[in-house]
Amino acid sequence: MTIRRCPELRRRLTFSTAGTLKDAAYKRGLLETMNALGEHHGFEHARWRDLNEYLRMGPCVAIVRNPWSRVVSRYTYMMRAIEQDAEYAKTSEPKTFEEFLEERHIWGNREFFWHRAIKGWFSQKDYVVDETNQLQADIFRLEHLSEDLNYYFDTDLQLEPRNVSNVAKQDYRAFYNTVTKKIVEDWYADDVEFFGFSFDGPATKHIWNDL
Repeated sequence: MTIRRCPELRRRLTFSTAGTLKDAAYKRGLLETMNALGEHHGFEHARWRDLNEYLRMGPCVAIVRNPWSRVVSRYTYMMRAIEQDAEYAKTSEPKTFEEFLEERHIWGNREFFWHRAIKGWFSQKDYVVDETNQLQADIFRLEHLSEDLNYYFDTDLQLEPRNVSNVAKQDYRAFYNTVTKKIVEDWYADDVEFFGFSFDGPATKHIWNDL
């Protein structure tokens, strides 16, 4: 959302939309799945291999985030959704963080749920590799977004995060104990290994130009 709201970057990038998906059958399957569950289509959350052949021929960029921070962000986004519209969040009572983590067993491997924000439990690596598990995107770090984007695009932007709740501004590490920290580490083991995440830090591997 931060990049989508930046006029200079919008002129230089093509974002995932209904028109950029790989074919009509994929779009139809996505819509049928989400409509049946009362969910938003989430066209903008497509993976690299869900895009059409024309876009896959060109350079692709993507942003990754510390997985422990990412899970907390999704949790606090859900809590804000509950406050604004309980039906949207499919619950009438707030869930604890531990209960939220257990939802990975419900939604974690559901087809098309890589398109969901709150209920999307797929790894970040899954979004940026092809069918042979080869990286297909230049990777930026959310924790250093302005620095990475300015270096890559030769700009001097100061990007402001969007959709940030008051809860999300807290230190994500405060949400964890030994058990929940290990749950996220195990669930996102691919991301931790591939991008070199630690509990406290951003990606250190496979980022653009080894910044």
